[in-house]
Amino acid sequence: MRRPRPGLSPGLALTLVLALAPVLSAQRPAAGDARIELVRELAIGSDTAGPEYEFAGLGHAAVTRSGTVFVTVPEGSALVIRKFDTSGRFRGAVGRWGAGPGEYRYVEGLALVGDTALVVLDRYNGRVVIFDTAGAYRRSFPIPATFFSFPFKVFAVFADGAVGVRTRTSGRTPAGTREVASVLVRYRPDGTVLDSVRLPPEVLSGMVLGVRSLGARWAFPEATVFTPLPRGGLAVARTTAYRVEVSPAGAPAFVIERSAQALPLEGAEREEWQAMAEMGGRGPRITIPRRKPIIRELDADAEGRIWVSLYTRATRREPERRPGAGAPPSLTWWEHNAYDVFDPRGTYLGRIDLPPFSKLVAVLGSRIWVAEETDEGSYVLVRYRMRMPQAR
Repeated sequence: MRRPRPGLSPGLALTLVLALAPVLSAQRPAAGDARIELVRELAIGSDTAGPEYEFAGLGHAAVTRSGTVFVTVPEGSALVIRKFDTSGRFRGAVGRWGAGPGEYRYVEGLALVGDTALVVLDRYNGRVVIFDTAGAYRRSFPIPATFFSFPFKVFAVFADGAVGVRTRTSGRTPAGTREVASVLVRYRPDGTVLDSVRLPPEVLSGMVLGVRSLGARWAFPEATVFTPLPRGGLAVARTTAYRVEVSPAGAPAFVIERSAQALPLEGAEREEWQAMAEMGGRGPRITIPRRKPIIRELDADAEGRIWVSLYTRATRREPERRPGAGAPPSLTWWEHNAYDVFDPRGTYLGRIDLPPFSKLVAVLGSRIWVAEETDEGSYVLVRYRMRMPQAR
């Protein structure tokens, strides 16, 4: 029997403003759509292999150099971190749901410090929890009780082993705005504060939908997006132009630019989004544009590669059940996740198109881990090897 697909949760999108240091050098990758081929190596998740291989959803993931993967999985009203070895065998749960030592109530971030420490951001309990990679609880340390609306970036682990947690500041904001000022406080693994990184102020505006099988889906805002770099610094872009300003710590800033055409947003796709935007009738009116932005989000992996998430053409997918009279509108037009990948110096490596209704949950070296929704409504964690165009 087909399982009900997880629903949508309306929220707030965000606009960021960042003043960058002067750009000392610029890199302009040659235009082109060289594809990074994905070679499927392993799939974890089966209704017949046992309950530990069944996934009602897949959230954050972290991977060791040896290929062990930790992934957050909902279990009823709770959440658990499951561990699988490089061959996909279940190796037990890490910690458990709760508020005691070695427990967590909500996982907002999951990452590894080297290959020895698994770091869990548990803001509901107001702390960072650290396990070793065997799954044993080691320590925790408190963090300020400040919350951010989804999908604010709130967590990062750096190459020097520091753990970054976003914290609001008390700086003054312009009158009439809902601006959020914040810093990324960097902690040593023992919980002492190392330093802090000033982040761009962000303005709450618009609407975002959280789709379990795809990730965040913004209502096509003109906004600024950014990501911390693993060796320090930030990469920043406006969603409406293919121009990424990269400011690595201790190194000259540079710019990544590519020619790109904004895709049209029209017909039934735009009408559905506008109906969602008007639902409830509260707050400022959101007007869905006639063309999509170009860049959706930015991310950086442990190797320092920059991942530019792109808006794509949508395809129609019928909902599980048609809404009855008086039911809120739902979306049937969805975009797949696609990325342009650049090396730490800004050289274009190629483009990755993920399968429909799947999202990227982890990257390490030449491999990526993808959460894929099945036709039955369950999930599979798939490991792919990236085959770069020049390596073919």
